[in-house]
Amino acid sequence: MTAFRTLVLVLICVVWGLHFSVIKVTVSEIPPIFYVAVRMALVALLLVPFLKWHPGQMRRILIAGTCYGGLNYVFMFTGVKYTSASLGAILIETYVPLATIMSVVFLGEKIRWRRTLGLVLALSGVVVVITAGQDATGSANLPLGATLILCGALCEATGAITVKRIEGVSPLQMLAWFGIVGMSITTILTLLLEQDQLAILSSDARWAVVAALLYSVIVVSLMGHASYYWLLQRVEVSQVAGGTVMTTLFAVTFGVLLLGEPLNWQLIVGGLITLAGVAIIVIRSGGKQAQATATVSEAMGQEVGQPVDVKRADTEELKA
Repeated sequence: MTAFRTLVLVLICVVWGLHFSVIKVTVSEIPPIFYVAVRMALVALLLVPFLKWHPGQMRRILIAGTCYGGLNYVFMFTGVKYTSASLGAILIETYVPLATIMSVVFLGEKIRWRRTLGLVLALSGVVVVITAGQDATGSANLPLGATLILCGALCEATGAITVKRIEGVSPLQMLAWFGIVGMSITTILTLLLEQDQLAILSSDARWAVVAALLYSVIVVSLMGHASYYWLLQRVEVSQVAGGTVMTTLFAVTFGVLLLGEPLNWQLIVGGLITLAGVAIIVIRSGGKQAQATATVSEAMGQEVGQPVDVKRADTEELKA
């Protein structure tokens, strides 16, 4: 990879890593599901021209949209509210081992000892991180927040397996449907589970929330993803995917520097073990199937940071 393309990849990871801090600050001001609903509404509005009915594929598209554009964000954004941006960035990485396991169970894919090692490392690192305790995370609701984020990762893994089975649908067409489905689900959930959603319009924080939404939709989703797709067309998927592990490192760094989040040896060691396992899985998942998956997975976006064959391309789409 050339120096310029490496720089582009690093900038993408910075943008996506910073998004976790933006999410943390924003959901501290407004209900998290409402924030997701507005975000997905903006995505749907921008992509309405790409909506197209796909006979025989709509059931899978709607299921994938529920997992990718709706429930994953509901769990992740709410989880980040109850814990830290740093912890959220690390825990969402469980999407990779979960998607790998599901690809073996439901798609009959084979994994060898290296990816098995990656699975063990990634899950072991998560255990270390979760046991860090309140003092290390600055959260009195660590169990709840961690559980919600892990549920979000499971939704992303389920969405990845579903996307794997969708054929003949372009990334933008899929993303358009994900926006519609995500907007519909989160609008219903915010009306049922949250209150005072519009109070933000009369608060001093309204412009900060608007800025966060613009950053999320324009910088993270449009500019970040466009640059990511540009790289995928010019660089091997395994190189791009492995490099985006940096997103989590930047997310933790920004959480500590900008938000003053605590950091102790358990978070550091657990995070590094998790990322090492993720990197092994991602790099060993390279090849022709990764290329096909990456093209499909360009449809979505942790906050937000692996294909159905567990390529990192999918994960980064969802994080964002």
